[in-house]
Amino acid sequence: MALIIDNQGNHNNITIAADVMEKSHGHVIIKGNNNTLTIGEGTVLPNAYIEFTCDHSSIVVGKNAAISGELRCCYYDTHIHIGDLSAFLGVRIFAHESGRITIGKDCMFSGGVMMDVSDMHSILDIRTNKRINFAKDIVIDDHVWVGMDVFIAKGVHIGKNAIVGAKSVVTRDVPENTLVAGVPARVLNEYVTWNKALLPK
Repeated sequence: MALIIDNQGNHNNITIAADVMEKSHGHVIIKGNNNTLTIGEGTVLPNAYIEFTCDHSSIVVGKNAAISGELRCCYYDTHIHIGDLSAFLGVRIFAHESGRITIGKDCMFSGGVMMDVSDMHSILDIRTNKRINFAKDIVIDDHVWVGMDVFIAKGVHIGKNAIVGAKSVVTRDVPENTLVAGVPARVLNEYVTWNKALLPK
């Protein structure tokens, strides 16, 4: 296993704990300048692709996390921050415009989860010929469980202890301690939380 670092830019600050390098497998590519990559001790990247194709951006992963999938900053002043103890399986987290994706501690994401601060193309008002679909930040609080193949739209805030059912499309804020699912996702249950352990009846 090895984490390959390909730093093609200048003045990039790369801080990766030694044990991360030993236990991880994947590729880090930095094509821009003045970027920051920080990965805390105890974190493992079993199959990760981390990419910067921009300047003045950051990706920060906390301690004792497990990240499989893609983290990409594709535009200047983009930021992806992931808290301690969070575990992601095959995620795709992108920032194609200036903005921030903040994910809290002890979150769990199943495979196929996708999010981006941008729509990646412009929507114009034909009366003014001005763009109307600007980038918006995404915030996911501590201890959030996101099921398989979920899409989280720009501008969404998911509260702590929330649960998002598989194959949902989240287009609006999710209150804390709620279970949501569907296309678009809607509240199915309130006053809930979750536990990684499969507890007996």
